[in-house]
Amino acid sequence: MSPRLALHLLGPPNVDMDNAPIPVDRRKSLALLAYLAVNRGQHTRDFLSGLLFPDFDQSKAFTNLRHTLWETQQAIGEGWIVADHETIGLISGGANHTMPPAEAERVIRLDVAQFESLITQSRAQNDVLLRIPLLRDSVKLYRNHFLTGFSLKDALNFNEWAIAESEDLRHRLANALIMLSDDHCSLGQAEAAIPYARRLIALDPLNEASHRQLMHVYIQAGQHNAALKQYKICEKILRKELGVNPQPETYTLYRQIRKGEIKPNQPVKQRETAIPQHNLPFQISTFIGREKELDDIANLIANNRRVTLVGTGGIGKTRLSLKTGEELLKDYPNGVWLAELAPLSDPVRLPQALAALFGLIEGSETSPTEKLIRALRSKTILLILDNCEHLLDACAQIADTLLKNCPNLKVLTTSREPLGITGEAQYHVPPLELPDLKQILERLLDYESIQLFEERARLVQENFSLTMENA
Repeated sequence: MSPRLALHLLGPPNVDMDNAPIPVDRRKSLALLAYLAVNRGQHTRDFLSGLLFPDFDQSKAFTNLRHTLWETQQAIGEGWIVADHETIGLISGGANHTMPPAEAERVIRLDVAQFESLITQSRAQNDVLLRIPLLRDSVKLYRNHFLTGFSLKDALNFNEWAIAESEDLRHRLANALIMLSDDHCSLGQAEAAIPYARRLIALDPLNEASHRQLMHVYIQAGQHNAALKQYKICEKILRKELGVNPQPETYTLYRQIRKGEIKPNQPVKQRETAIPQHNLPFQISTFIGREKELDDIANLIANNRRVTLVGTGGIGKTRLSLKTGEELLKDYPNGVWLAELAPLSDPVRLPQALAALFGLIEGSETSPTEKLIRALRSKTILLILDNCEHLLDACAQIADTLLKNCPNLKVLTTSREPLGITGEAQYHVPPLELPDLKQILERLLDYESIQLFEERARLVQENFSLTMENA
């Protein structure tokens, strides 16, 4: 199994290796490790020395940074930090074939990154039943505020960064708690929402909006007296800490509750037949022609589980695949999902990229491929792998594995050359139809390529039109 370095920065910071705690005794070493983990990539020695040793001249700060780097590597071991004469950074955290074999397979886990990933995924999820587990897992990760109890007495720059990071993460947690309490209430589960609304107040007891949130939740749970009591608690805190009364909005809510004017809402009934999900991008330009191609591809997908659109670069493979996905949405109740592979350079990261597409979080001993199989085994899905040519072997392997284990899955790929897997149906994408130049110019607009050119030209030159002079 790959070595696993885990950094827990939500709360008092601690580090473990393969689930065994490791001591990082020097505060500057822990600070360096925390900064590099949160801000991935390479950072100049000049910047890092200024961050950690702002009170020293450059020569002494550089020397201190070198010593801190050595102490950090002594604590966590060699191979986790990439450093040269100019820059320092953590490794990417995945397979890296440019590194020595002993260092090539290393995994870094950061609770902050997992927390942010879960929040991002929850915001992209429209289904309340699917959003709640993501939010619930995110708030579980938040043990306490970022680097609780940790600071550097002689590094103001680092402390200011840590405070800003903590405030941002605290804000994200507050939003997650609000969404969780609202979502539970919308399902008629107000009792389950109460702990999240209470935790929201614990974040900032002086925030009246949080008190109003809990008052609303109590009403939804049928706890009228608890809602009135919460107002009194809010009133007492504000008078004691700030010497002020609650805002008119808070008092108005209290009066409405006292008079019985606010009643529990009826829970939203989740539709049993949800609209098929997808992540296909909205196209801002029109799709012209290709009716025959779309029909041919749809027929291939209907009769084959693995179909590859093959063609030269720029011929329109991606656009054809997206249009095909749009037209087949109704046939896939669990969605049509696009994986854009052009930005992915490391084939080993392909399973992780696909797992992230379906909201499957890293962090367990189960491999990304196995997680995908478990998640997709019972689903009816069309998976589009776009731009596979630079990852042919990896795409062929993952597609073959998923198709063998997920009976209702179909895979549509686009590539400059076939994947070469068993059962692959290939469709060689032809260019848009071109006119015979011997035909009369008046018939040019009968051709799809000319229609497309004329429409795109108008986006650049509003008054453009096809004439005998420019034809």
